[in-house]
Amino acid sequence: MYNRRVIPVLLLSDYGFYKTKKFKTKKYLGDPINIVKIFNEKEVDELIILDIDNNKIDFDYLKDIASESFAPMTYGGGIKTVEDARRILELGFEKISVQKSAFENIQFLNELSSNFGSSSVVFSIDFYTNIWGKLKVRNNKSNLSLIELIESGIKNGAGEILLNDISRDGMKIGLNQDIANEISKKIEVPLTLVGGANSFEDIINGFKNGLSGIGVGKMFSFHGELDGVLISYLNEMQLNKIKYEEI
Repeated sequence: MYNRRVIPVLLLSDYGFYKTKKFKTKKYLGDPINIVKIFNEKEVDELIILDIDNNKIDFDYLKDIASESFAPMTYGGGIKTVEDARRILELGFEKISVQKSAFENIQFLNELSSNFGSSSVVFSIDFYTNIWGKLKVRNNKSNLSLIELIESGIKNGAGEILLNDISRDGMKIGLNQDIANEISKKIEVPLTLVGGANSFEDIINGFKNGLSGIGVGKMFSFHGELDGVLISYLNEMQLNKIKYEEI
């Protein structure tokens, strides 16, 4: 059983952190360094930072962010070469998340794991449910299904899978528990699911369904009916239940 982690997911765009809704509209959260400091104070398990612009990586800026974090961090966005990954890991990030480059060449995951170890390599996949209720993978140019893509990524060196549910992104309608249960039974590496988390009970159910990581955005970013920005995290009692009690 892998350690259970509840992970704030922060979307980087034009030197700010944002929250999106179904990967479309985005709302400004604040300055990345300040937000990372707040999460430090709340002693988060881990942070995931994803650059949604996918422009040229600004390593100097990422260094500034990394220097402020005490928590393990994963970075994804614009990683195209082994050298890109090396530089990011040397800045202090624990893991690198790859999507587009892996879709273009699945062997890229193998190159990364050969250089840095599979535990540092996360294969990220965006998926959604279409109007007919079928699962589709965003930017998937192959004929592989979601589970086939996941299995291919693991076979080629990915040490962790990060699934982003576009249909639930920013909606706070609950995690896709069916997907959590189905996929976790078929793979033997840590599985993190992002999209829709709306309560502590929802998070607990995600762990019951086999997730090792649960990525949270809106639930930790906004407060009230008007969605005022308020950075939050689980309290000590909730964290102790997740970490030390049988779920």
